[in-house]
Amino acid sequence: MPKISIIMPVYNPPLELFQKCLSSIQHSSYTNFECLMIDDGSSNGCESIAKTFQDNDERFILKQYSHLGVSHARNAGISAISGDYFTFVDSDDQVTPSFLNEVVNCIKKVPADIYFGGISNGKITKEIYQQNHPNDISVFEGEQLDLFRRYVCSSRKPYELKDIPNIQPSKIAAKVYKKDVISNVKFDPHLTAWEDGLFNASVCMHAQRIVAVNSIWYQYNKVSSSISHSLTKEEVISNVKALKAYVDQGKTFNWRTSDIVMRLYTAVTNMIYGNVSGYSFKETVSLFRYALKCIDRWVDKRALNPDNYILEKADKFLLPSFLHGSSFGLGILTYLRSAYKAVRD
Repeated sequence: MPKISIIMPVYNPPLELFQKCLSSIQHSSYTNFECLMIDDGSSNGCESIAKTFQDNDERFILKQYSHLGVSHARNAGISAISGDYFTFVDSDDQVTPSFLNEVVNCIKKVPADIYFGGISNGKITKEIYQQNHPNDISVFEGEQLDLFRRYVCSSRKPYELKDIPNIQPSKIAAKVYKKDVISNVKFDPHLTAWEDGLFNASVCMHAQRIVAVNSIWYQYNKVSSSISHSLTKEEVISNVKALKAYVDQGKTFNWRTSDIVMRLYTAVTNMIYGNVSGYSFKETVSLFRYALKCIDRWVDKRALNPDNYILEKADKFLLPSFLHGSSFGLGILTYLRSAYKAVRD
């Protein structure tokens, strides 16, 4: 039976959620796993919880480092794994009891280099469980693999893949990687953002077969102390700069410029929209203006062909402003989008 290594970066997680996270792994219906808890210099007492699990269950292993960031912690975990496959779990999230068992069943049926599962953005209810179809799998190799790589790179489904489940390709959660496929791919410790999506896009270039499973494996808990949080204007600017890594990696792997532009568009519009409540309208327009200037220096936006992708309703309004370089239009539309969401919720 294959051994699964779980890599868990730990840095001052909420203690109750950390306990729940470890418990969700411990109660997995599949037992041949190791959980590497990579403590990145925590100071809130979570170390005692980790040591308790380590003392009572030999599958839990604590490794401690000084604070060097989540990418360093993940890379340290990759270097330490003893399993045949590995996955990542954040210390304030949870996995489903059937997660590992479903992965192993897939490995038996269809050996592959990477398995993509589903993520729930909140508590996994009985209704969500009933919608799981772990035997409903999509296999990507040959020409289909090239299409799937485009999906992971751009973060938007090509039309040809419209029927596959939504597997949030820019996140490393609910992904299981064969140890042998990792090659020399590592997380860039210098990046301030986007390291998950860049890692997935790069690893997929080394894969010969990828499987997507129509089943929720992972529960994402949004908390104020998570790595993902409300961004200041300075952090947005820093994150925009970090997007150039996609452009540079695209040159290495010869990604389509259209896919790169779509990724940049999606990242910038979602990031500013997700934090717009903290900015004035003038600040929002200024942030879009800065992002557009950066993107214009890196790539030719005209290479983007929106007809190649499955778009959301908001894209039909935002994309024209983006392609025409209208920071004012993006600002207005983002404010309207935020107001509509507030009324709807």
